[in-house]
Amino acid sequence: MMYSIQILRIIGMLMVVYIHIGVYMTLVNNVGNSIFHAIPEIFMCKAFIFFSISGFIMSFLIDIGYKNFLVRRMLRVYPTFLIACTIAIALRYILFDQLPGHDMFLAVTLLPVGFVDYPLKIEWTLIYEIGYYIIITPFSFSKLRRYFVPFLLVWAAVIFIAYYASGITTFYVLPPWKRLFVSFVNIYFITGALSYYVAKHLRFDWWPIYVAAIIASAATTVITSEIWKLEPYNMKQLLTWSLCSAVTIVSLVKLENHFKTPWIKAIGQWGDYAYAVYLTHALIVGVFFSWLVYHFGWTLDNRHALIALGLILLVGYGLGRLDASIHNYLKRKFS
Repeated sequence: MMYSIQILRIIGMLMVVYIHIGVYMTLVNNVGNSIFHAIPEIFMCKAFIFFSISGFIMSFLIDIGYKNFLVRRMLRVYPTFLIACTIAIALRYILFDQLPGHDMFLAVTLLPVGFVDYPLKIEWTLIYEIGYYIIITPFSFSKLRRYFVPFLLVWAAVIFIAYYASGITTFYVLPPWKRLFVSFVNIYFITGALSYYVAKHLRFDWWPIYVAAIIASAATTVITSEIWKLEPYNMKQLLTWSLCSAVTIVSLVKLENHFKTPWIKAIGQWGDYAYAVYLTHALIVGVFFSWLVYHFGWTLDNRHALIALGLILLVGYGLGRLDASIHNYLKRKFS
């Protein structure tokens, strides 16, 4: 039942890449009228959806008794991340004669150490991801597994209390240690994790309802994004959107069980490359655009944006193949 989740990862990744190409065109060259600006951002999913997907998958792994949970999750994240960081350092040195700062070693730990110079510019999501793995690791042990769902509910309650009673309402892109556990961003992990158990135990199988649920979730996300677009991120936004993501995940899983077609598996297998694309996309587009503008003095246009997209997919595919090889090797060693 994971191929539908992989397809969701692919769709989400393509949307994030689309947004960031447009963002970097504006940041680097003040271009705001390309084909990568044609679709408003409210119609695009944001990186938060990957937290929901992670929550779902981690629940699945805990439920099946995934051995050496924390070690294997760390080995899934860090090797390819460190390779991507090496690429970032090399590109910036070769093209711009820039060397990493003294805080590089802190940055690559992916621990909540505050505002340092992160080489890939997307590390904030990985900081939350690593934090999530550490928090839920105790429940990977068989004696504690049955307490995982109650823990998720208690964790959600703690976050609500911290937000509404204690006034911890800041959206932390780079959370400090003492705020990591109670950050309301974790709502995505929690609702995503709970969606696994809903999908597992839900016996209702009339597929039009699930199609309608996906459409309703997408519409709700778009409409509320437009309504709240001038507000800073807050609990009502992330809770609403995370619930929409959870409904979408459950619906996709149930639809996959209902419609078992080869093309779903074929497309879903490409989801394994999503992590590599995510790691490198901001780096590639930022370096490529900066090189064109500051080295050659060119004005960015659709052609350059499409070339950037091609480079992102090419590098992502290459690194994704390497990532898959590393992951399969380490999986054999530690399973």
